[in-house]
Amino acid sequence: MDWNTMSPSPECKHPTYYREILETINDFNLNTNDLFFTTNPTLVNQVNILPGISDHNIVEVKVLTSTKICYQKPRKIQLYKKANWEGFKQSMDTYHQEMLKEGK
Repeated sequence: MDWNTMSPSPECKHPTYYREILETINDFNLNTNDLFFTTNPTLVNQVNILPGISDHNIVEVKVLTSTKICYQKPRKIQLYKKANWEGFKQSMDTYHQEMLKEGK
């Protein structure tokens, strides 16, 4: 974003997205003092609204200087093509026979 011209910079990969942000800024009469944008919300430690001098309150944002890495728990991926289907069928047949015996 080029804040001097209030337009997406020439190398911007998503100009439509930035134009929508600018529309929101204009619709709500915001200025750059009212804004804090981040692409990494884990950096935001705390946000406070403090009394201001004039008709605007002060937005205080406490930001961490290093990122937190949130590791995702490894998932178990079932590889059905490597399953022992013959053993599974035999197991199910045995279970079925046992259930039939118990049902009598």
